[in-house]
Parts: sequence; C-alpha cells; structure tokens
Amino acid sequence: MHIFKKNILAALVILGLASCNPIGEKIAEIPLSAGEIGGTNPIDLKKGDVITIWSKIAERSDKEGIPFKVKYNIESNGQSIAFDSLRVNEGNHKINAEKTTESYTQSSSAGDSTKYYTLKQFEIENKKITIPHDGKYNFDFKLVNGDYGFSNSDMLIILRKTK
Repeated sequence: MHIFKKNILAALVILGLASCNPIGEKIAEIPLSAGEIGGTNPIDLKKGDVITIWSKIAERSDKEGIPFKVKYNIESNGQSIAFDSLRVNEGNHKINAEKTTESYTQSSSAGDSTKYYTLKQFEIENKKITIPHDGKYNFDFKLVNGDYGFSNSDMLIILRKTK
C-alpha cells in the first residue's frame, strides 16, 4: 500500500508539471512586414501579469542579413506605458526551431540550375513586461530599418502571458 501511495504522488507531480506552460499562454500573433504597423485589439490584463514578446523569424543561408529592428508601443487608457525597440535576433530563449534544406531553380543563358539553401525558423524571446494595473492594453509593433540584422522583411510577433 505504501508503494502505491508513492506512485500516485509521483504521477500527480508529473501531471502537475506537464500541465504548466513554462513559456506562457499565447494571447496574440501580429504579422509584420517592413515599414507597416501591426497591433492587437484591446487585451484585458491584470496587475502583475507578465507579457513576453517573442519574435518568430526565418533566416535563409543564401541571403545577406537586411538590417531591421522592431519598435513597439504599449498603451492603456490612451496612455503609453512602454515605447522602445527590440533587437529581434538577440534574446534569452529559442523555441520551436526548425532547419530545412530548400531549393529554387535559377535560369541563365547557360541553362537552368538548382540552387540550395538552408532555412532556419525559430521563435526567440525578446522582452518581458510586467503589467502595472488592471485594464485594457493595446500592443503596436513596427518593423523598421535599423542596425540589427536578420534575413527577411516579414516576421511574426507572438505575445504570451504568464502570471
């Protein structure tokens, strides 16, 4: 009977850990293209909620890095509570990484040839923001030219909430 109790306790601990989401609950995805502003509808948040900004990017081995950065503005009740920029390719953690070999056909006067490149896609944690008070919050982002490089002009911002 004592062994049975230990096994039940171990199973409950494992189940409890498995149900935790260490990266947080996804609350918004904002696609971005160079020069355009993307944002969220108002999100209801509580004081102390932690919002983590993640960038989902793709890097191609056959392209030169184009310098970009992401500017962001977070507002509540018409007041800006945070305005800054992110170094997209620098972050604390990478998740959901994939690496594939892709190809395309290049035509020239000598004939067609197949060109291969490596495509690396991943999500990278960029910034954590602690919500200062209960309310509705808007998050706006803009992908702009800057002094930080990665190799595409389209990306996705993912907002995750942890408590």
